[in-house]
Amino acid sequence: MKRRNVLGLAAGLSIGAVAAPGRAGAATGEQLGNYASHVTDARSITVTSATGQRLKITAYGDQIVRVRAIRGGETFFADSRYEMVVPANHAGMGGSLSVTDSGTALTIVTGAADGVRIVLQKNPLRLEFYHRGTGALLAKEDATRSITWGGTNNSVVTEAFVPPPADEHFVKAGHGFYGRSPRVDRTGDVVAHNYGSVRGDQAPAIVPLYLSTKGYGVFFNTTFDVTYSFASGTAKDYAFSADDHATAGARPQMDYFLINGPEFAKLLDRYTQLTGRPRLPRLAIFGLHMTDKNFPDVSDQNWWRTKITQHRNAGFPFDHHVNDNRWRAGTGAWGGSWFEFSSVRWPDPAGYQAWAADNGVTMTLDYNRNNSSLMAGWVGGPPPGYSFKAADLTAVADNGSVPDWSNPATRAWVWSVFWAKALNPALHYPGDGLWIDEPDELGPIPFNADSAGGKRWSELRNG
Repeated sequence: MKRRNVLGLAAGLSIGAVAAPGRAGAATGEQLGNYASHVTDARSITVTSATGQRLKITAYGDQIVRVRAIRGGETFFADSRYEMVVPANHAGMGGSLSVTDSGTALTIVTGAADGVRIVLQKNPLRLEFYHRGTGALLAKEDATRSITWGGTNNSVVTEAFVPPPADEHFVKAGHGFYGRSPRVDRTGDVVAHNYGSVRGDQAPAIVPLYLSTKGYGVFFNTTFDVTYSFASGTAKDYAFSADDHATAGARPQMDYFLINGPEFAKLLDRYTQLTGRPRLPRLAIFGLHMTDKNFPDVSDQNWWRTKITQHRNAGFPFDHHVNDNRWRAGTGAWGGSWFEFSSVRWPDPAGYQAWAADNGVTMTLDYNRNNSSLMAGWVGGPPPGYSFKAADLTAVADNGSVPDWSNPATRAWVWSVFWAKALNPALHYPGDGLWIDEPDELGPIPFNADSAGGKRWSELRNG
């Protein structure tokens, strides 16, 4: 399935009846309408439009504001729906907002003198973001560019800003399939780093964050497919959208965090404060690695000892090796093997681990999704099984081995196998890291497929 450009808002259209962004012949959508009322608390302001739409702005500390919008009759998603923000941060980061009503607009500021100032025009409701200390404009909406719901059954939600100045540039986090990205500066590009649609679309880095040289960043808090337009083409679109591909489940909601800098180092620091700071891996991960992928017929634990010794004797500072397939019981090939040390190729894993520890070598073990059905305790099918409905997997390769990771029972099952077969310290087996291989080849699952966790595949797949 080709990616659809869901961005771009036609100018000059009346408020409340605008063309769905980027959808030729699609039904009309709606934009935020006129102000009706607002309520506040210490951290938030919730504004209701004349048609029942709601816009909520919340402080997360002094330098981050969260912006959410829903249509009339809808309810804001629970904070726990997505796990990209550290759960404790929703309450724990605190913050405060002060609101001033001028009659035609609301001015909203965070607590810090160098924080964020937001001007919310009332009729129609339109956002403007400024650096509070310098007064510099960060981004703003106008009459025809704003939060919009469009597409079939309002399956697309878009935030569109006015075209940026010529000197503003954008860096989009993440990358495309197999690490591919044409450049760091994505100004002028339409960027979509999403889970693939066909089997070969592997290894995208899905990070819904971008940074601007004007000193702010935007983190889009959604797992639906997202597309960004950074002032591209003759229309000079500057927007980002989430798309549920017209599935029958929940519609995407506009939910993003605007992060104030202005320095990139501060932006990244505040982003990782919000979403979590990963622990550094073991030092060996930063050293020289080798894998046995190109030696599918010869590698075993003796082969590894020999190769590591040869490399070190030749002056290479070898640190870490990645066991692709042949460590596993069964064929030792990509297919027909499972997560368990082979009694033929690895007859003494504990002895190897003792040697590796003496020589400062660490090791990663590969788990292949396609071998799941061969592993101890696998139960096929939807709950009480660990997979999806068979009808949703007909186009997926190796469709008898498709774990549904949204199912707590699936996660418990696979961890029990990892622990029992390799990772329990009482075994004294090698295994300093896991290579969770090829869960990113399930593109043929239809967007409308149900998951055990209650979400449609259109929302689950980027999660």
